Amino acid sequence: MFVLASLLGCVEFMEESPSAHRSPNDGPRPAHTASATVRVAGPLIIASAKGGHDDIASVTVTVAGENGLGNHQDPLAAADLVRSPDGIWTGTLSGLTVGPELTFSASARDSDEEVLFEGTHKQVLASVGAQITIRMNAVDDGEDHRIPKVTAISVSNVSTGVPADVSVTVQGADAEQLDYEFSGGTFNPASGQVTLSSGTATITATYEAPAIVGWYTAQVALTNAQDNRIEVDFQIRVETTGLSARIGPVVQGFTGKRTPAGIRWTANVSAAGEGVGLSYDWDFTDSESSSGTFTDPAANPTILTGYSATTAGTLSVTVTDADGMTASAALEVAADLFPALPLMPSSAVLLVNEIDYDQDGSSDTAEFVEILNPGSASVDLSGYRIELVDGADNEPYRSFESDAQLAGGGFLVIAKQAVLDQPDLVPAGTAVLPLTGASITNGPDGVRIVAKADGRVVDAVHYEGVVPGSGEGSPAPLDPPTADTSIGRCPAGFDSNDNGLDFREMTATPGSANSC
Repeated sequence: MFVLASLLGCVEFMEESPSAHRSPNDGPRPAHTASATVRVAGPLIIASAKGGHDDIASVTVTVAGENGLGNHQDPLAAADLVRSPDGIWTGTLSGLTVGPELTFSASARDSDEEVLFEGTHKQVLASVGAQITIRMNAVDDGEDHRIPKVTAISVSNVSTGVPADVSVTVQGADAEQLDYEFSGGTFNPASGQVTLSSGTATITATYEAPAIVGWYTAQVALTNAQDNRIEVDFQIRVETTGLSARIGPVVQGFTGKRTPAGIRWTANVSAAGEGVGLSYDWDFTDSESSSGTFTDPAANPTILTGYSATTAGTLSVTVTDADGMTASAALEVAADLFPALPLMPSSAVLLVNEIDYDQDGSSDTAEFVEILNPGSASVDLSGYRIELVDGADNEPYRSFESDAQLAGGGFLVIAKQAVLDQPDLVPAGTAVLPLTGASITNGPDGVRIVAKADGRVVDAVHYEGVVPGSGEGSPAPLDPPTADTSIGRCPAGFDSNDNGLDFREMTATPGSANSC
């Protein structure tokens, strides 16, 4: 795992002195030399780094490259930086050669001379006032990101107004130390630390039971050495003859996967009732030079877009069950956490963008399929065929062709006449094809776009079940049986090659941008 720091400095050039003048017979003429004043900004702390800014005891910068005689010299210059009272490491490099490419190397060590951060940068010193920036990677401690877990909560059976014993069973790495904290009531101890044996431990505390009968919500939070934290709500029922407890949802961990659309994050949640009625709220607090937003912060899984090698920050999710009890977990996401994909799929020329295959009753008069040209250039539709596919045999039961030119960002709407006859529904000028005869079947079925030249499937969407060859990834969500709702890509044109992630239930908008 990596983190970025900056080695910044102003470079001041100095001409060689007259005494350094050489005759033509003296050999190669030395290059001008320069001095560089450098400083190191404090690196970030990440979960799997060997240390952070406060652990740095020394910072050394060395320079390698061609000297004034044209020979490679390593080191050409070196400097130990000094830490200022405000935590900035500064120093001066002198004797640097102007003209050839130089390699700057920086390393930060702790008091035991263990390297915590290191980085290199190549630059040609060519002008007065140049700045040197070295990106320093945090040295990985070799440990995986870990999320502590709460596996069980129990409360002893006591009467109102009588202290109760609370036991919280937790899991993590063997010999790992976890900080815990209770809130939402009076607990003794309210906080502390526990060491896991064989990856598990039990936290015990005393709960001061109120004198009034009812349900009371409390919370226990766990934080490990990587600063990864979870918060779990639990409810305590106080009775006249005793009390009992029930536990809210528990975030057991995260799963991240890089896709062409971004990082697909899944919260692995344990909850009563098989997770029915859970809601999600994702957040990503980025560090400097990072970026990222979610396609749908209320979905699980969800996709964090805008990911690059420098993206770093804190990923968090809050899960709420039907009773209003919540669980939260956070994960420190380091730069370079996900390697680049070896092959990023090219964007589709045409996309199935929106489908309405089901309405009230058996009339289905408002059905349509919307095709989008996501690019900027026009597409000749005569080279493609749109097929409605029967999931029973994976064969098309209807197909449509057009010789129209579909402009960049434009839509083709294949719809029942009742839809096409509504100018306030389908914008004027939209390319259309009538959907006559049989209705779009309810599935499991699919819609696919096929290139006539080679039979290649350009894009495909399956719904109400998996249809091999006529869908991508998991099936799209169900289309509610109403005339004004559909399923569509959210946002329009979004394509991660997984229909289940790309499509959402929405208000039907044939020929217009999706309403999500």
